[in-house]
Amino acid sequence: MCIVLLFLLCVSTTQASVEYGNFVFDGNERDYMVFNPENFEAGLPLVLNLHGYTCIAQNQMDWSGMNLVADTATFIVAYPNTVAEKWNSGIVE
Repeated sequence: MCIVLLFLLCVSTTQASVEYGNFVFDGNERDYMVFNPENFEAGLPLVLNLHGYTCIAQNQMDWSGMNLVADTATFIVAYPNTVAEKWNSGIVE
């Protein structure tokens, strides 16, 4: 019994997590969210999940359901935000 308990205490479990970050690029502060699946390890594939026009990363994460897929298929999902609610896609308004 004592050996089993010791083993259970030594086994580390990982939980899914959302991390928030930002950086400055070309004079603009950019922020993003990253979902790390439950079985996170280095070298996992990364999927960029871009929100639509006038939306934000938090809404995209909440509505897309991609975190559940990432947990099942074991990949990382990044949700970047735009600058001034626009992607630099070359589309002229």
